[in-house]
Amino acid sequence: SVIASSMGGCPDRNERGEDACGACRAASDGVGLALHHPALLRFPLRDREHHYGMLRLSLPDGARLEDWQRQLVEALSRHIGMALGASRRSEQERLLALQEERSVIARELHDSLAQALSYMKIQVSLLQGVLADPQRRAEAEPILADLREGINAAYRQLRELLVSFRLGLAGDLKTLLADAVREYGARGGVEVQLEVALGECALRPNQEVHVLQIAREALSNMVRHAQARRARVSLIGTDDGMVELTVMDDGVGLGMPPADAHNHHGMAIMRERASSL
Repeated sequence: SVIASSMGGCPDRNERGEDACGACRAASDGVGLALHHPALLRFPLRDREHHYGMLRLSLPDGARLEDWQRQLVEALSRHIGMALGASRRSEQERLLALQEERSVIARELHDSLAQALSYMKIQVSLLQGVLADPQRRAEAEPILADLREGINAAYRQLRELLVSFRLGLAGDLKTLLADAVREYGARGGVEVQLEVALGECALRPNQEVHVLQIAREALSNMVRHAQARRARVSLIGTDDGMVELTVMDDGVGLGMPPADAHNHHGMAIMRERASSL
């Protein structure tokens, strides 16, 4: 019977960490018996891509494995190899997902704040020109108002991004949309219904961030401008593999394009996000 098992290489290893026993090295290609260790059987742990080590079985003196026992241990070593391979691939996928998440965060911060900061830079230049001329001081007030609104908008966008990324660690897209619906519904005193039916449509992490941000921006516009009492958010997967996000309310609507720069920028960002999907 088997009295001990372990993972590892030949017990006789040289100073470079290599198997010193030639017979044991040869056994790495299949089931083998270490000639210097007659009571030690070795079974390879591997999958189609990598060799992970050896399963060593120590037998009592004079004992031998029967065929069914050997087949059982061989099957066990194959399953261990496949499990090690699956664990390795899972770790690689986790690292790739982390890298993608970092890229998404960097892109979101750039896309959401770059235009707002550029707009404020222009306003500051205009303000400098106005303040330099005493006769134009009266023109400073509307520029200051626009600049103040731009700063508030940039702060609001940054806060929205931070909320989205914090929530992204806690749940799936449906959960995040439900949280957004509750948040904006409570903020505006609006009854908001949510429907999510993606079916077989799977979204990548960066796509989920875009969808969530579009929904949050639309809900923010609804709360600030629509004067609505009821609204509905639906995220539906179509038969042709498309995803449709719809935000409807019973308010007055936006009508003509918004006059202030932030609202115009918000609509442009939503269009850009949608087109990138």
